[in-house]
Amino acid sequence: MKNNGQLNLNGSQNITWKNLPFTTEVAQKTIVQNSGKIVDSFSAAITKSDDILANEVLRALKLNHWIPDALLNLEVKNGWITLKGELSCNCQVEATQKVLEGISGIADVTNCITIKLKSNDEIQRSYIEKAIATAFSQLHNAIKVKVTETAATLTGTVSSWNQKEEIGRIAWNTEGIWIVKNEIQISTNQIF
Repeated sequence: MKNNGQLNLNGSQNITWKNLPFTTEVAQKTIVQNSGKIVDSFSAAITKSDDILANEVLRALKLNHWIPDALLNLEVKNGWITLKGELSCNCQVEATQKVLEGISGIADVTNCITIKLKSNDEIQRSYIEKAIATAFSQLHNAIKVKVTETAATLTGTVSSWNQKEEIGRIAWNTEGIWIVKNEIQISTNQIF
C-alpha cells in the first residue's frame, strides 16, 4: 500500500485492563508507537473454532452500516483476529472495534486498518452520480462521470436533448465544479 493519505500514529497510549459489560472478557488497548497500526487485545473466556468465529465476525461487521465490509480483509487463527484494509474515516475504525468488543471467543485482535481519505474528486463524482440516479433512475448506469479537480466530464447515451441538458445542470449545480464537459450522446434508437 502507498503511504499517501494513510494515518500514522505517534506516541503511545496504554489503557489498563477493564471488565467489559457485555461479557466476561477483559480488554487492553495499546497503540503501537510510530507504526500506524492500532493493536487491540482481548482475553476471551470462551473459545470457538476459527471458522465459526470468522463467520460470526463477518456477519456482525456486515450488520453495521458504518463499515464497508468490501474494503476489509479478515484472518482468524487460533482465535486471533487480524483485520486489514482501508477505511475512509476513523469513525469506521471505531465502529469496527465496537463490533468486535461485542463478540465472545476472540483471543486477540490486530487491527491493521489504515485510514485513506476519499479525494474531493471521488466525493464530487459520487454526488453527481447519485443526483443523476435520483433524477433519472433508468439512466444511472448509462451515464459515466469523471471528475478532475474542478472539471466534470459526462459521457454516455440518452434518448433526448432534455435529458442531456438536465444531467449537465446536475453536474453544474455540484459544489466545486466549475467546468462541465457534457459529452453525452443522444440516440433516438435507445429504449428505456
